[in-house]
Amino acid sequence: MIHHTCDRCKKAIHPSTDVRYQIRIDVQSTSPGDDDIPSDDIDPLSALHQSLDQLASRESSVEPTVSTFTANYDLCPRCYRAFANHPLGREMESAVGFSNN
Repeated sequence: MIHHTCDRCKKAIHPSTDVRYQIRIDVQSTSPGDDDIPSDDIDPLSALHQSLDQLASRESSVEPTVSTFTANYDLCPRCYRAFANHPLGREMESAVGFSNN
């Protein structure tokens, strides 16, 4: 028999009667400029040549670090609602700030 447990509150989740939410988290490191949208005015070969020149000018002892993390979690309905409201585990700060004067 398959046994599932909520990874947050440790409550047993019965596979045939209880709703179970599967959460998958994929984390990847990025470098500055990874989110840049390419422009039609830029020659791709020229940009590649410029990037290679920049890499060659850096110190050879500096190794780029690539880190990724993938995790799967099972949540009961109550814990899923808590996760959906605050996925980072904290209250979101107000987007509008007012001065104290």
